[in-house]
Parts: sequence; C-alpha cells; structure tokens
Amino acid sequence: ESELAANETAQSLLYQAYALRALSLFKVVNYFQHPYQKNPDALGVPIILDDATKNVPGRAPVKDVYAQIIADLDAAYQLAEGKGFENGKTALSEHSIALIYANVLLFTGDYENAAKYAEEVMKKVGCETDPSTLIYNGFNDLAGMSDTIWGYDVTNEMSAGYVAFHSWLCPYMVGAGYAGLGDVILIDENLHKKINANDIRKAWWGTTLAPGMAPTDVIPESWTASGWAPTVPNKFIAGALLGGGFYEEDLLYYRGAEAYYVAAEAYYLNKDETNAKKALNAIMSSRIPGYNCTLSGDALYEEICLQKRIELWGEGKRLFDVKRRNEHVDRTASNHMPANAIINQNYDGWDDLMIYQVPQKEMDNNNAISPDQQNP
Repeated sequence: ESELAANETAQSLLYQAYALRALSLFKVVNYFQHPYQKNPDALGVPIILDDATKNVPGRAPVKDVYAQIIADLDAAYQLAEGKGFENGKTALSEHSIALIYANVLLFTGDYENAAKYAEEVMKKVGCETDPSTLIYNGFNDLAGMSDTIWGYDVTNEMSAGYVAFHSWLCPYMVGAGYAGLGDVILIDENLHKKINANDIRKAWWGTTLAPGMAPTDVIPESWTASGWAPTVPNKFIAGALLGGGFYEEDLLYYRGAEAYYVAAEAYYLNKDETNAKKALNAIMSSRIPGYNCTLSGDALYEEICLQKRIELWGEGKRLFDVKRRNEHVDRTASNHMPANAIINQNYDGWDDLMIYQVPQKEMDNNNAISPDQQNP
C-alpha cells in the first residue's frame, strides 16, 4: 500500500480500473435484469473479481451487484478526488466518476448522496452555455465543448468507418453514412412538440444547418413530403461537414450538463423542491432566455424529466431513465419507418421486453446458472 501511495501512475490506473468495473457492472445488470427498485433480490449477473476460469460464479442478487458497484465507485472516487482531468478527458476522472456515482445512487434510492455527487460536477465542471458551441459544434469534438468530461478521441486509424456513430445520426452525409441513405433517426414528434419555441436547443432539429457549415447534398424531397423535416436531427453532424475528416468524429460519453438534471431529480425525490428548482434553473436559464421554474409537485418532476430528455437526446441516457422510473413508452408517434418500427409500441419500463435473456453461450458454459434461472 505504501508503494501504491507513492506511485501516482499506479493510483491513476487503479481508480480508473475500479470505475470501469463499476460502470460495466452497472450497465450489464440493467441490461439483464429489471432495475434495483423493482426487486433487489432478483437474479442479477455474475460478480467476477479475479481469475474465474475454473470456478465461474453464478448470477448474484441485484442488491449484491450494486453493493460491489458502490464499493468500487467509492474506492475510485477517493483515489481520484482533487486530481481533476490529470489524464485528460479520454480517461475516467474524478468528474466522470462522480457523475456515474450519482446515476447509480438514483437507482438505489440514496437521493441525498446522488445530489451531492452531481453537485460536485456542477461546481467543478459546470455546463456549456455558449449557444454557438452547444448548438453548432456537431457533438463530434471531445475538446470542443467545455463541459465534456469523458469521451473517446477517434482518429483515422481507429475510426469505425461506415458504421461510426455519426454515420447513423448525421442525415446529411448522403452516400457516406447510413442516415444519409435514408435511415434517418428522428426525434419523436410528441417530444418535439413539447420543446419551448424559445429554447435554443430546438435548433438541434430541422433542416437548417449551422452558419458556415459546408454545403450538403440536396435535402431529399421525401423529407418534406412526409413531414419529417422539422424532426431531422442537426445535433450530431459529421466532421467532414465542418472541415474535419470522414468518420473521425469523437464520441462524447458524459457531459457536465447531465449533472444538473441528475441533481434536480435527486433533490426532488428527496423532497427538496427548492434545490431541485435551483439546479434546474441553473442550466435551463442558458437554454431558454428568462427561464425560471416555479412549478411544484408532479408538474415540477415532469419538467425535470422532460428537460433532461431534450438535453440528452441521442446521448444514450434515455433507456436507463425509462427503466428506473418505470415510465410508460409510447412510440406510436415515431412510426416514420414502418418496416423498421418495433412491433410493440406501447410498453412500460418494467416490462420483460426491457431485459435481455442470458446468452445461450453463457448458459452452456456457466454451470452455476441453471436453466430455470433464464430470464423470461
């Protein structure tokens, strides 16, 4: 331990390892089981802490998986606290660990500490408030936004090519991306209608591109004829349209902006509406000029959830929110591509459709998991 304490590089690697294991368990347990709130005693996933090639563990209860997640995050944050972005934004830092921790604690119901860790991110990182950066940088540059706290710096050598994230989200790369071929991922019409007319984020959708953006191919007439045009995304723009290279767009995993909504929800659920509105106003005042939330009760909670959903659209946060809150999902307003539409368009977050079955390979090779432990 004394050698570890004296070796800053070893400490850095250790807290990143703790955090990565915690994040991996958090993701996997929520893919393969309902959230903690539904049944903490339900079968989760194996907890592997060492070489388990000989004795592979079975499915641990969800509550035990979360106990390990919290232990790992606690150890990680203690080692990382006060060190800022010592390894840059491509590595886990005290800020990304704090935000992951806050999200985990929302699941376990520890709302007081969820708010505390989210507040740490708010104080130390803040959120991007420059409209020209927030709206027009294309979410393709890790260093381009001040509040990005963790992401992946994609280079030409490491590019995913045609299957890159922006290939799916940027509809203007006609002939050079899946979205450009017509598989456009649109915002749900019902959600789009709820965006305030004065909200600067409304420019994330529609077919009017940013000032100075390179010319694109003609917008397909089908977009206008079908009524899609207002819901076509501009949030994620391919780097080639902004003077960069093809398929070299960075991946942004966590932003400081998320912390404000996490804090607002945590405060609300902890029956502290004053601080919930304070956290919400702190970010929304830079999204809607003159914004000042005076709502209370259920209306306040709905506003927090709505604004978070708008802010983080396309950033991979919605699924876990739906599961945690057991929200009802209605996709009937998203049926713009019937051939690709999901069969069941109305379901709840705790529906068995929301969890994966254990892979057959795992069932075949893990003797500690019996056939009757398969998910529905």
